[in-house]
Amino acid sequence: MNKKSITIIGKPVDFVYMIKDVNIDQVGLEKYAVKCSSNIESAWEGSSANSEEQVIEVVLQEKISNINLTARANVIEIASKNGGKIIKDYTTDRAKKGKKVYMSELSFFKETEP
Repeated sequence: MNKKSITIIGKPVDFVYMIKDVNIDQVGLEKYAVKCSSNIESAWEGSSANSEEQVIEVVLQEKISNINLTARANVIEIASKNGGKIIKDYTTDRAKKGKKVYMSELSFFKETEP
């Protein structure tokens, strides 16, 4: 696998998800272990008291698992527009007294300007 990475503003993470498959009613994600690092210039810039605003490069290391979940219509629309993008996390919900779990939201990283 060629190294895929994303430069974000935030704090280091242990794993991320990549949007892989989008079907009519479900979204497929791949979970990856990552290595977070900051270059020397951004380390000096981000030396403020707020550790939430660091510039970090997140590099995919190894695939941990595949996740396929039924998704709400708005999530399917967003995922189809952002196929192959690295995301931070996802949120699930369940209808009241229902048994089926739905993916209800995708959490994206705050990316740096190129």
